[in-house]
Amino acid sequence: MNRKDYISDNLINIRDRLRQPRPVPETAAEPPAAAERLTAPPPQTRAAVRREADGMRAQSDLLSRIAHDAAELETEAEAAEQTLRDSRALRDLLLALAEKAGERSPEKDGTGFAKSIDNLRIEYFRIAGKRDALRRSGGHAPRGEDAGHARREWLLPAALLAGAMLLSAVIVAAAMAAVFR
Repeated sequence: MNRKDYISDNLINIRDRLRQPRPVPETAAEPPAAAERLTAPPPQTRAAVRREADGMRAQSDLLSRIAHDAAELETEAEAAEQTLRDSRALRDLLLALAEKAGERSPEKDGTGFAKSIDNLRIEYFRIAGKRDALRRSGGHAPRGEDAGHARREWLLPAALLAGAMLLSAVIVAAAMAAVFR
């Protein structure tokens, strides 16, 4: 294993700091032995240096993961807020459409009543299509669509199986015709 791959920069910096001599403050009131006892840290072993480096590496990894997850959640929250705004806008369109439909009557509109209701129905289908597209992009399906999707999953394998059976029947029929001629 390459030494540069094994030893990180943090570990090298820690080693260099440990090799530097510690400055001893000089005071006239204290004897040198007392000053050494107060300022000299206990010597660190290799295991302590390794634990410190592992801790720093774990801290860096943890901070990186937290930052990544926080950014990911922020993006998801923005998308959810946009979906909420879109849903509310579609709801407002549907309520306005219901109000327009409620105002229509054969007495008020006369011969154009059926045509105006048809136009409102077309508008409704346009809004319903937007709602369905919003549901599909949001990643959740309404309750009724899950069952329809499960029914469609077996359609392709069943069609392939039926085609294979039909092809094998044609081959057997051709072979039988060739044999009994």
